[in-house]
Amino acid sequence: MNLDNDSMIKQYLLGELTEEGQQQIEERLLRDGDYFEHLQLCEDELVDEYVRGGLPPDEQRRFDNHFLSTPERHEKLRFARALRRYVSAAVEAEPATTAQRTRLQFLSASLRGRHPVMAYSLAAALLLVLGGTVIFRNWQLQNQLAQIRSQQSAGLRSERELQRQLQEQRAGTMELAKELQHERDQRAMLERKASSSIPSNPDQLAPVISLVLTPGLLRGEETTKKALVPSGTTLIRLELHFPANEYKSWRATLHNAEGAELSRQNLLKARSRGGGSIVVMELPADDIPGGDYYVKLSGTAGSVEFEDIGKYYFRVTKK
Repeated sequence: MNLDNDSMIKQYLLGELTEEGQQQIEERLLRDGDYFEHLQLCEDELVDEYVRGGLPPDEQRRFDNHFLSTPERHEKLRFARALRRYVSAAVEAEPATTAQRTRLQFLSASLRGRHPVMAYSLAAALLLVLGGTVIFRNWQLQNQLAQIRSQQSAGLRSERELQRQLQEQRAGTMELAKELQHERDQRAMLERKASSSIPSNPDQLAPVISLVLTPGLLRGEETTKKALVPSGTTLIRLELHFPANEYKSWRATLHNAEGAELSRQNLLKARSRGGGSIVVMELPADDIPGGDYYVKLSGTAGSVEFEDIGKYYFRVTKK
């Protein structure tokens, strides 16, 4: 499909393309500013053709029912009609101007021999009376055109801003979808590891190590929480405490002592605990060898942007 073809763009503006064709053009508009400008020119040509009555009946109906679906395009139609009225008025005013000159010449000839100051004063008065109407009308049309151009420019800026917001929204939706899939993969991995570690004797439960962490402590301090992980432990359960807030979703990322990210869990939920809140992060014990680690907790109020809440340092010792 040749998206640069003006005929193809015209079909898009009139709603004659298939859904696939419309989607291809809209994706091109989002990433190509020059293509957006070209489409605006095609819109102007289509409006001018409509005002001149050059569209076939079927395209006129599509123009009325599909093209005029936004306030900005209504403004373009209004501007084109006003421009056509202005040009028509200028053409009609030309013969009247010639007649006015003839009358002025006749009056000047009739005043010959009178005082020069009086003659020029009467001629100027006649010119003012005869030309005032046309001049005032032209001024009105020019002022109206300036207002319409200003409104049209504001409409184009508004449309571009909406296009930008739509593109950001789509990017945010894709990012959330990726995070959701990552979270599903993480949970599936945890379930597989947990199920494979369940002992054959149902009276023996697979051990889980729980560690309560609070933010603000630095790595290496004596108060750093330590997790002693015995052999056979399947999960390390980290309870991340923080003050109550209005975030709707949380993200926890595990880092080693050098700061490299080892694991990420998204779309976590908080529970109230002792005047504050906690978020639980569960990690396979086999994936965490002995050493120093920290968890970075972030929250979001519903948008794509996350805000950091704190870092939680701990040390794992295996035996």
